[in-house]
Amino acid sequence: MKETQKSRSCEKTVKNLTYLGLQSCLLLLLYTLFSLEYFQGTFSALVTLVSALLEHAFLCLLIPLWAGALISLMNR
Repeated sequence: MKETQKSRSCEKTVKNLTYLGLQSCLLLLLYTLFSLEYFQGTFSALVTLVSALLEHAFLCLLIPLWAGALISLMNR
């Protein structure tokens, strides 16, 4: 019984972390789009957008995965 509750709690935590990561990626995208409007669509702004999105997407995807892995290891 405790094993099932721990695994459900772990799954719920990983889902929450994933949703948090996706929300922060969306907020960064909106912020960057407004920044592009400020830069008036120059090429450097586009490069900045792509690099910021890649960097942030990397963190958004890896942090929840590592956190979920650590939580599942601690629950064993």
